[in-house]
Amino acid sequence: MLSLLTIVTLTLSLFSLVPTTSASGDSYPTFQYNFDYLFTITYAFGTASPIVRTGGLAENINTFVGATLDGPAFNGHISRGLITNNFVPYGDKVIVFEEATWYGYFDNGDKGNGTLIARSSGLVDYDAYEQQRLVLTVDQGDHDYLQYIYILCGSVDFNLRTATAKQDCFRTYYGNKVALPPIFG
Repeated sequence: MLSLLTIVTLTLSLFSLVPTTSASGDSYPTFQYNFDYLFTITYAFGTASPIVRTGGLAENINTFVGATLDGPAFNGHISRGLITNNFVPYGDKVIVFEEATWYGYFDNGDKGNGTLIARSSGLVDYDAYEQQRLVLTVDQGDHDYLQYIYILCGSVDFNLRTATAKQDCFRTYYGNKVALPPIFG
């Protein structure tokens, strides 16, 4: 039986350490997986709701304006969505766990058109684990394989002047096996 230390060591050996800057401006390491680049999501936001506290947990819901998905695997538009950020104290920091549901459509010419639903969840702006799992539901056609692969979106690059954010999304795997990051393992 493998010890916890052995499992952690093996898991970390799958990843290479790459420095990144978080949304708060702090420089953190992040993991780069063996991956295929799929697309970049560019979000546009309105205003955030007031922060509501419930039993030690603070929460706000952002007003979402729209988004585009552009990349070699997929091109689409998100017309509506709901983002919930939960702020949880963790030592001298705060962990932000974000969950979102997006609704939209894709238009890829002769490769097909249709509707999409994207659900994302994960940690935002917390040390090495700034990453989100994305699950797509799309109409049947050339892009339905996206429903069955493991999609991981990396650090969010916020632009507060334009109220936008960008996030690159990848198919992640190690060899023929999907590599699960620590927060989903």
